[in-house]
Amino acid sequence: MAAAVEQSALRKGFFADARTKSHLICPLVLLLVFLALWLPRLTGPINFRWDASCYYVLGTALAEGKGYRLLNEPGEIQAVQYPPLLPMFVAALQRTMGTQDFFKLGCALRLAYLIFSALFLWMSYTLARRMFSPGQSLMVGTITALSFNSFIGPSDVLYADMLFALVAMAFLVARQKSDRPLLAVASGVLAIAAYLLRTAGIALILAWIAESVLRRRFRQAALRAAVSALPVLLWQGYVWKVTHGDEYQHPAYSYQRA
Repeated sequence: MAAAVEQSALRKGFFADARTKSHLICPLVLLLVFLALWLPRLTGPINFRWDASCYYVLGTALAEGKGYRLLNEPGEIQAVQYPPLLPMFVAALQRTMGTQDFFKLGCALRLAYLIFSALFLWMSYTLARRMFSPGQSLMVGTITALSFNSFIGPSDVLYADMLFALVAMAFLVARQKSDRPLLAVASGVLAIAAYLLRTAGIALILAWIAESVLRRRFRQAALRAAVSALPVLLWQGYVWKVTHGDEYQHPAYSYQRA
């Protein structure tokens, strides 16, 4: 009997030790995957091609105090295509660094996107751990990291996609403990930030409000709706004002408002 009890205790200790090791090993393996993907890309500026150049130019316009304008276009036309949070980040970086040197800012933005992608991958693993074992969560994280369209590509170019994904993932992580007042407020801030990165973020705002409705907290739902309506109305009001203005209706060249 004593031998059986001892063997049972040893087995329990072995499995407990194995679980403890997996909690440590799996995040380390995911970190190695992340580093293997990022180390070859650490040199040089971030990709400014395609629409990324628009984000950069808009950020430069904000940093120079010229408003939300495309400085590369004849007449420096006002922009309405992209919500302003990413250009605001670019502008803040330019003001902080005290330079508009294309190469220096590009390198700083590459480093920033490394941090964004690291946080996104870590939050993906953290969220998966709420539902799966460490090994299964590692598989989720690895698949995410190896996805070109969802991770590698967005982390290499100055688009809002990477930052939007990070904010959306942070929103989901915060919702796991929504009973805590601080995290409930953080969820609202993240939902609004998501909208100011991509208008698709309106889905997170609606989810934030709907949670209060489903819990029959109608005053809270009304407060959340009022708070979240402000940035939405401000951006949509700006778009309406620009698109109904004479400058928009009569551009220097027709392609500018095609």
